[in-house]
Amino acid sequence: MNNKKNIIPFFKEKSLILIVALFLILSGCAVPFETTDTKNPGESEVIFGYTPPLNFTTRADLGVTGYTDIGVGLEVCGHLSNDPVLCAYVTGKQKILTFGKDLHYNILISGAYGTVATDLNPENIPYYHYTLLLGMEDAINGFLFGIGVLQDPRFSWKLMHEEFSKETYIHSVMGVETKKLLFQIQTVHKIKDSGEYISCGFGIKL
Repeated sequence: MNNKKNIIPFFKEKSLILIVALFLILSGCAVPFETTDTKNPGESEVIFGYTPPLNFTTRADLGVTGYTDIGVGLEVCGHLSNDPVLCAYVTGKQKILTFGKDLHYNILISGAYGTVATDLNPENIPYYHYTLLLGMEDAINGFLFGIGVLQDPRFSWKLMHEEFSKETYIHSVMGVETKKLLFQIQTVHKIKDSGEYISCGFGIKL
């Protein structure tokens, strides 16, 4: 009996390691690194993020009204073509509704618009997303879920033709955060053709 009790936690631990390893191997483009609330007027927040295998993100947001944030972001990533790809964008977030006492619930709309700079994107196909977010937070931790529309030419790179194409996707975002750390998962669903992508990222808030 004791051996069976020891075997079950062992397999649970191995399964968790396998799941994390698969996330690291299968992750693709950078996650958006959204947060559960907006900033107070004049307050700022900088996020440094990493999405495996080769995506690095810097994002800075500034509180404007307490319900509205504006910001900028830059992503640097390696690509299947072995050429580095830059994605620069402006961001905005609007809080629509907040309620709750000990646990705050926030409904927000987040958006970003920018460009993907690479020789593989001669048509200058833009990057953008518009996402409806639900944030839940207490004094320390937070949970985020969102769904929206995404256009990111990096998801449509054609291996055989070595070029991007203009496609729109449905994407969802789910994540947890503490005062300093973020863990976020993004799934992307192709509308025209069947296909799913998943990305998993880790971030630090300053």
